[in-house]
Amino acid sequence: MLDEREALVSHYFVKMDGVPVELMLVVMKKDKSVYDFWYISPPGRFEEKLGTFEEILKRFHAEPRL
Repeated sequence: MLDEREALVSHYFVKMDGVPVELMLVVMKKDKSVYDFWYISPPGRFEEKLGTFEEILKRFHAEPRL
């Protein structure tokens, strides 16, 4: 859940420009907006800052459109 909405969470091990990375993508649609959050880290160091990323997600709140 993200901002009281269901969100898609995907976790990948990929290469970007030939460099291995681990990433987590979080996507949420609310009203007419789509919100994307990315967390990218070197392999083996994913857990180091994951808590900070999760805290950002917990605090996220989409403002109503004017």
